[in-house]
Amino acid sequence: VSSGKYVCKVTPEGFEWLNYSLDCETAGNCNPILIYSASSGGSVTAAAGGEAVSSGTAVAQGTEVTLTAIPQQYYEFSHWVTADGVVGYETTHSINMPNHTYSVQAIFTAEDKDAALGTDCKDCFYVTP
Repeated sequence: VSSGKYVCKVTPEGFEWLNYSLDCETAGNCNPILIYSASSGGSVTAAAGGEAVSSGTAVAQGTEVTLTAIPQQYYEFSHWVTADGVVGYETTHSINMPNHTYSVQAIFTAEDKDAALGTDCKDCFYVTP
């Protein structure tokens, strides 16, 4: 379980909170957390080794993870963003899991509805009040 820069380590005696950036290197068996989300207008899926990965899941360092942005109707994918800024403009974003929590968000924007319908709409009609 992750809480910001801290990870809950389960031990036979119970659990303890570790400062991931300091304690996981010495603990030896900590895995970084993958966190992903989407702005309104879409969703995100993630997979590693052909298996689905939920947001908030610990993923072994070095594992290749592929995130896919899925826009809803009348929305289009814009870009991927992390705390460091924009990291990609393609609907798929692949990373090798770093040695720290990786958090990314897919950004979607609304399409121009007239452009989505096209200007040659032969079966369309417009209603005016």
